[in-house]
Amino acid sequence: MYYRSSCSPYDVQANQGQRFDFARIAKRYEDTVPIRGKRKDQNIRPVNRRDRAWERIIKVSDTEYYITYDGYSHRQHHNKAISWSLNDGIETMTVHTPRKMWGQNPSMELNPYEFRSSSIFWFYNFNLPADFGMVNHRANKYVRYNNKHYSVELGDITFQRKQGDNHWQPLVVHREFKHTLDRTKTKEVRELIKPFMEYYDTMANIVDSKWEYGNPIVRALGDGEMRHIKPEQAMDLFKRGVCDEWFTMVERYKHRLTRYHYSNQHLHEREKLGKVICNDLFYIVKPCKATEVPIGELTHDRYKNWYR
Repeated sequence: MYYRSSCSPYDVQANQGQRFDFARIAKRYEDTVPIRGKRKDQNIRPVNRRDRAWERIIKVSDTEYYITYDGYSHRQHHNKAISWSLNDGIETMTVHTPRKMWGQNPSMELNPYEFRSSSIFWFYNFNLPADFGMVNHRANKYVRYNNKHYSVELGDITFQRKQGDNHWQPLVVHREFKHTLDRTKTKEVRELIKPFMEYYDTMANIVDSKWEYGNPIVRALGDGEMRHIKPEQAMDLFKRGVCDEWFTMVERYKHRLTRYHYSNQHLHEREKLGKVICNDLFYIVKPCKATEVPIGELTHDRYKNWYR
């Protein structure tokens, strides 16, 4: 007996993927009877299985279509996954990076973390045209074509071809950079935090530990959003000397160290404390050198989240 619920995301998407190009998606749209019943007026045309109506085809005009993986009834907006258009004999395909859809209005902020969902990843893979595919290289997501790999985490990528031609040309792709720590800059940061570490040694036995979500340096600067903090602000916090913000950071870092179950004899150990503080400050200051990666090559940047 066959149980649909036992299928893996790969199997589900492999069975319903359509390997679309413009001609195929236009035909599929016209051949698909819209969902009936209460949702009849929404003109919902599933990519394939009618019990997966959130994966649907949207017709923008006679010359443009796209597919989405999150066309849920409770959402006013949804992500475009892949779109196709045909104008003046030129066929264009755009592979869209997911966006954050929080709140009433869709945000333009990229949200490539949605590719962590196996269902979404394979939805893209099996609905791309023939000869295309998705590649997961050390948690980095790429579109593969002709043995070239194009990052789809940095923004939408676009391919074009003449109508009737089998070969696609990359039109919009994104350069990648691999970051490595600059030892000169990291040494400067380590020297910068030494006065605070001495202050911590004095105060840790006096103050109580306190939990607070996020990076203690960011919180001490009065903003919960890492992206709003400039590197010079974080550096100045350590340059200014003893202040109220330092007291706040002692409370947070004391909790950080005890939370990881260090014993009392390790609580004030400079090596561990320095590593924790440096990691938090590195995340803001980003003391790195960037090396450009040739377009089409796979890469792994261990510090890429610092630049998102």
